[in-house]
Amino acid sequence: MITHQADSYLTATLPADGNYVLHLCDTQQMGGPNYSYRLRISAPRPDFELRVVPSSLNARAGASVPLTVYALRRDGFTNSIAITLKDAPAGFQLSGGSVPANQDKVELTLKVAPTPTAVPVDLGVKGRARIDQQQVMHRAVPADDMMQAFAYRHLVAAHDLKVAVTERFPRNAESILSELPVKIPANGTARVRVTVSTNMLLAQPTLELSDPPTGITLTDTLPLREGCELVLQSNAALMKPGQKGSLTVKIIGQRPGRRGKTQPVSGEPRVTLATLPPIPFEIVAP
Repeated sequence: MITHQADSYLTATLPADGNYVLHLCDTQQMGGPNYSYRLRISAPRPDFELRVVPSSLNARAGASVPLTVYALRRDGFTNSIAITLKDAPAGFQLSGGSVPANQDKVELTLKVAPTPTAVPVDLGVKGRARIDQQQVMHRAVPADDMMQAFAYRHLVAAHDLKVAVTERFPRNAESILSELPVKIPANGTARVRVTVSTNMLLAQPTLELSDPPTGITLTDTLPLREGCELVLQSNAALMKPGQKGSLTVKIIGQRPGRRGKTQPVSGEPRVTLATLPPIPFEIVAP
């Protein structure tokens, strides 16, 4: 996390064959026998690394919780990366699909086992992509998004991805009723119907997009008899036809039924009650 130790990186297209000179120096004006440098000069070697955030989760049995996978792309690699669980215990399911081409992250949803576990479960996440006509697979390293000096953000690696599964909260599962993927016109809107359990409606929830791609907003939530309808809008200056991805929606509210009551208690903090299944989308021409 010492920022001045970050590796420098340069790509260049040489205009012609011939002899070239590379000058290497230290930006801190340091040097000597105690300093060493590794320099690679080569044609591009496209590749990627993955980070999955956060490195630990608490979830009620059968619930869905959000995960973010970051793609660290190397040497011009731009292809999509399929994301899956690796040797997961029964009952765990990852939804959301892949990191889209030319994008650096995706919001996924992890559905946990339907019964509580005595100890936290270790999960593995992997990514698979095609590079130069070959299938390449890499493990997603668990990490946490941390801030340094109120300015720099780092994905700090951890040893394991651990999930603690606690007692089930009595409610029906949330679901998406609209046809998927949702097609959002450039500079237009699209509506998505979702179901929310009756118990959760007692908590007077609000629905919010979790770290959406720049250019997509949730402009309104319209109540329905069984759930609600989300109004999604795209900004044509930021989202172009053909762009694809996945949206994660969190249900925010007070936990119903606390202190033996069926109504939320005034003054209690609002928390994430649940996460909807991922909503894949595609931007289309208006």
